[in-house]
Amino acid sequence: MAAQRDSGFEEDIEFLLPHGMMVNMKCDRRMSLRDITESLWAKVIELPAANRLRSSSHYVFVGVTRDAEEKEMDPRVPITDLPLIKPILEISEPLETRDWERHFTETGNLMDVSIPSLDQISSHNEEHRDVRIVMKHVGQSVAREMTKWSMEERLLFQYRPRLDLNTEIPLSTVKIINKGGERSLLQAVVYCRVNGETTFKTIKHIFANEQPREVTRLAMQAHNLIPNTLSSSLNRRQSVSTMYLLKRLEKEEYFLEECGMLAYEYVRDCFTKDEKLLLEIVSKNDVIKQLPDFRCLTLDYADRLRKPSTRDVDAKLSWNVSTDKYYSVVFRDVPVPRSDWNEYYLEAQIYHGKQALCHAVRVEEYNRPVQFSVSIESLPRNARLCFTVIKKDKVIKNLRGTKWVNMQIFDHKGALITGEVRCQMFAFSGKVNRVNNPLGLSGLTKNVSSSDQLWFEIQKPCPEPVRFPSSEEIDRHIEREERFTDNTSRHMPFDIFDRICAKEVFNELTSTEKSTLWETRAQALEYQPKLLPRIIQCVDWTKRHVVFQLYQLIRRHRVQNLEVALQLLGPEYPDRRVRRLAVEYLASNMPPQGLNLYLLQFVQALLFESYHDNDLAKFLLKRALLYRDIGHKFFWLLRSEMHNPVSQLRFAPLLESYCLYCGAAVFEERRQEVETAKALHKLAMRLKDLKKESTSADAMVNVQTNLRCTGISASRVSVMDRTVRLGELKYDRCKPLMSKMRPVWLSWENKNMNVPPYEAEPKTIDYIVKIGDDMRQDMLALQLLKVMDTIWKYSFDDYHLVVYNCMALGENFGLIEAVLNAKTVNDIHMTDRGKLFRTESIHAWLYRTTPDGDNFQNPLRRFKYSAAACVVGIYLLGIGDRHPSNILVKNTGEMFHIDFGHFMGHRKSKVGIRRERTPFVITKDFMNVVRGGKDDVEAENEFMYTCFQLFMSIRRHGTLFLTLLNLMMHSNLPELNCQADIEYCRDVLGLDKPDHEVAKKFFKELIASYKKQWMTNLNFWCHRLNKAIDMRISTSS
Repeated sequence: MAAQRDSGFEEDIEFLLPHGMMVNMKCDRRMSLRDITESLWAKVIELPAANRLRSSSHYVFVGVTRDAEEKEMDPRVPITDLPLIKPILEISEPLETRDWERHFTETGNLMDVSIPSLDQISSHNEEHRDVRIVMKHVGQSVAREMTKWSMEERLLFQYRPRLDLNTEIPLSTVKIINKGGERSLLQAVVYCRVNGETTFKTIKHIFANEQPREVTRLAMQAHNLIPNTLSSSLNRRQSVSTMYLLKRLEKEEYFLEECGMLAYEYVRDCFTKDEKLLLEIVSKNDVIKQLPDFRCLTLDYADRLRKPSTRDVDAKLSWNVSTDKYYSVVFRDVPVPRSDWNEYYLEAQIYHGKQALCHAVRVEEYNRPVQFSVSIESLPRNARLCFTVIKKDKVIKNLRGTKWVNMQIFDHKGALITGEVRCQMFAFSGKVNRVNNPLGLSGLTKNVSSSDQLWFEIQKPCPEPVRFPSSEEIDRHIEREERFTDNTSRHMPFDIFDRICAKEVFNELTSTEKSTLWETRAQALEYQPKLLPRIIQCVDWTKRHVVFQLYQLIRRHRVQNLEVALQLLGPEYPDRRVRRLAVEYLASNMPPQGLNLYLLQFVQALLFESYHDNDLAKFLLKRALLYRDIGHKFFWLLRSEMHNPVSQLRFAPLLESYCLYCGAAVFEERRQEVETAKALHKLAMRLKDLKKESTSADAMVNVQTNLRCTGISASRVSVMDRTVRLGELKYDRCKPLMSKMRPVWLSWENKNMNVPPYEAEPKTIDYIVKIGDDMRQDMLALQLLKVMDTIWKYSFDDYHLVVYNCMALGENFGLIEAVLNAKTVNDIHMTDRGKLFRTESIHAWLYRTTPDGDNFQNPLRRFKYSAAACVVGIYLLGIGDRHPSNILVKNTGEMFHIDFGHFMGHRKSKVGIRRERTPFVITKDFMNVVRGGKDDVEAENEFMYTCFQLFMSIRRHGTLFLTLLNLMMHSNLPELNCQADIEYCRDVLGLDKPDHEVAKKFFKELIASYKKQWMTNLNFWCHRLNKAIDMRISTSS
């Protein structure tokens, strides 16, 4: 029997409960906290809101000690021995649990989607739950590998250089090297800080193939940093790699890879432009000491991850279902008001990619079984059921789909979906006129609003569950069956192979071509590996033995070029084994810089996967965790589409895993970036309605006032570029731009420029915040221009195409890199007051901005080359809305375009009149600079021939460009959301036409545009006049 409590040992203790309430209880000081827990909890459950608390076992006691430290109390120690400054205890969750939950909350803020909301989706969507578990296991395995990294590997991860390790050097670079002399050598200004003093030395005569270690040695020698004890050259070389690192001055880019200097993008860019390298040598030990924390808080939590659900192995194989059992559905309700049902009907059809597996079924009555003309046993693994609500029309040809939804016939585990199904239907874009959407993302959601709900019941083909055979079962079946061996036809129809290769990628094969290609598939693939997508198009996916023959073929084949890999990631190829070929190519052949360049398409290709758990998703997640550059872009590409419910369903599990396992340092970087992005969005929203009539001075004051209210912090990584660290805002340079969407120009100090600049004026970091346009369209246009620039550099020369950075940060919101030392053509003309018609303005401005002593021919040459590149690039992409305010010229001569809100031939018009009537943007003032300010017909002819060469070089890579556009077609871009939008580019490239015919058309349109310059000049003049009037009104007010 317990001893009677002595009141002399009792003490009043205040307990602060997790839900904020306080409770007082007399406790025996001789008892431990564990002893009083039961009595305490008996009082707690009688208080209001007790249902918000968990059981007592989930909590610990926390108090403030006499040393003023918040500490978790040992529940076994008597109360009298607790080192409390006051008898007050907080009941809370363990510190470890709180850290995890706090991290999960921060992760939700980072993703823009809370973890509880994802849990809610997972509670009724098993596939969503399973893919979250799978992706967390992928993140866990990568994070565990990273904990084993050496210090050198951690250094490389943090500061991985941007390299072009292509075995071939661009022809533009080779031409400079072959010139020999001073021009073929590198020059560098190298800074060094010793004992608080900064000095710089110029190093000349650096060979282009020199390695960073040797350049570092030369820099150390110039700054007298090599100790006398290192007498031998061998010791000197060894000391370089252990003592100092070479770094780019204005960015956190280190020369860590021992390869030729020209492999570094920054070095190659300076070499081509004949500019000096701005470098810095820093202590390697100091850099290593400053490496951030790589720990992953959720790594231990990952041990408690559940396993994904497994397939029902006892279910009947779909192959064994009787051949007379057809796929059958009973429709219960369609999201159309009953009063309007006579004006609509539902169409249903089964597809595999673009291939229809049966005839379309028209549904006009409820509660009656509808049978599809395809048996259960012949359904392929990735077959999908596609529904479209179609509005009837008096003219049959004008049928228009209003809503659509797709669902996989087999679930993610391979089980045949049967029983009652409720799907959310999605509205077609107002600009799209389709009667179906078989390539749209498949989704299956049960808790949807009745207004958007399609309700139907899939009938069971037999009493027992049905599943599709596993991959292992298919492999065993293929190995057993000898009849699946490839046809070894002796006849080799090379002419047909060549004809099919020459066909444009979107042109369908004839039945004869398909038959011939399939019969000789092995020989065709050996003759031309690029024929693989065409061979796959020959497969009838309802015939199992034909599918097995394809699997047998691709088992021995590997994708050999990027174009084929990109094609296989398109929505036309849903089969997992086929898509895995593309992923394997990317994993073994795609360098980090290449993956970064095409990441926009790879992320969109995730939407074409049949299931959330797929090889491409795992590959991209691993690369995002292993490479900071890729991870940074990957994060923002996913996060910027979280507002879209279709994209969110596919992207959220990937984004969640990335945020949980990217490590503490990267997580903090992303957190700062999101914080900055939110502040910029808040600023842009405040200034969105800035009146056009307000004066420039008033507008600038408005911007600066609002900037001080947004709380944009300094000394953090740039949202645009992880190698740039932003300093303080330079308020005197921040200003609004008086264009339609009211973008805002912001300028920061460069935190990396912590040494006296070599140049007269320190460089700033300038970005433009824009709201109101889908920035993904600008990203796509700039990406394609960058691909063109790369092709031209490797094929011909450097045409000085200015491709700035751009990043979408949310719905119709993003950031644009501002190009410094550039003026719009309109501003150049405005400097000559009253001379709006003057065609010599640009030539005269370039002459004035060329420093004394420099060769004026250099900016003229850059203008001519960049103008030719712009003419071709704008023509190929069908960029519209061209006027003097979105064409700029740098003071070094490069011309470039901005604002790609209209492309793919979508020209801007006013009151039904097209303002742009020529396919090429050529004006008299441009041609005046091309001619060097003279009446030089030969210069004009040379310019036009240069344009032709550039165009034909891109045409040779036309399949790549069409494939990139095709991958973006389903991302709901404003002017690229259906096949018709790509027709412009297809027509311009003319890949199915002979070269001479395309060349004739190109020259015809180019010369016609040149002769009709007055149309473009008139359009430009009207724009300038309008700007001049606005400027005068603004000044007078």
